[in-house]
Amino acid sequence: MVDVTVVLPVYNGFRKSEKYLTDAINSVLLQDYSSFELIIIDDGSTEDYTVLIDKYKNNEKVKFFRKENGGQSSARNYGAKLGSGKYLAFIDQDDVWYKNRLTETVRAFKANKNNNCVMVYSDLDRIDSKSRIVTKRFLREKKLGTHPKTQITCLLGDNGFILPGTMLVDRDQFLSLGGFNETLSGYEDDEISLRFFQCGELVFIEKPLIQWRIYQDSYSYSERMEKSFLNYFYILINEYPDDKYQGDYWVRDYIAPRFYYGWLHTFRMGLLKKNKNQAIRAKEGLNIVSNYLPLKKRIVSKTLAKLPYSVAKFIYATRIFIILKL
Repeated sequence: MVDVTVVLPVYNGFRKSEKYLTDAINSVLLQDYSSFELIIIDDGSTEDYTVLIDKYKNNEKVKFFRKENGGQSSARNYGAKLGSGKYLAFIDQDDVWYKNRLTETVRAFKANKNNNCVMVYSDLDRIDSKSRIVTKRFLREKKLGTHPKTQITCLLGDNGFILPGTMLVDRDQFLSLGGFNETLSGYEDDEISLRFFQCGELVFIEKPLIQWRIYQDSYSYSERMEKSFLNYFYILINEYPDDKYQGDYWVRDYIAPRFYYGWLHTFRMGLLKKNKNQAIRAKEGLNIVSNYLPLKKRIVSKTLAKLPYSVAKFIYATRIFIILKL
């Protein structure tokens, strides 16, 4: 048995560059923490990984498995079940770990055991398609979210920014919670973080322990993410409905405004990139969320949802969106 099971889901990992996937694997193998296994799950790729498998076949730490395509959440859950480690960590196919990633998170988990620690996560450095560092201490510098998470509103009203690549959790507890929600292909990290939040303390390490690669062709920019965004909205409003008797207006004050601003951003991006389909999907999202918003935002959201694409494009070009602070 090893201390940590590391799961790397792969789906057409060579699509942009073979180097990305190889670098991800090597960054795990070069950890200064030795007690781990790396389970690589090919999630029904159309690419041939024979050369890659041959490259690591003599490394006892590396295990390759293939399954039918079911999405990244499904692949992570599958790998977690196959593992034997006490702890569980994840890495994405185009990210890179710093060599102390496991050492630092395992140490923090053990140090906070008596404080009912259920998850350790960290800051990160953002890199681009050429592996150049764009932003160091990305979460802190961009002021993305509140860390560590001490109030549920930090997870309901904002993106959590607890990336799977930075997480360390107890593997048995992860499995008992059901793992990642397999209906989500985006925001599954927020959803599972919310469930772990209900179980105990989420410990945050301020130093960056991974390099997170984000670029125009990455899966973070996709219609898939937009569909998952809407799916996650429905999950949240069903799990955390408003309770007027307790004065907890989770949907009205936190969830709906969060998704309103999310769809508003997507709408702007659709207009900026002249992507009509993206703008239309955003309008549909704005129309759905409008029913749960306070009056002023509801009016804006409904109005934008009914606005023809050609008119919206003209208005955006005249910069009225900025003047109106939309």
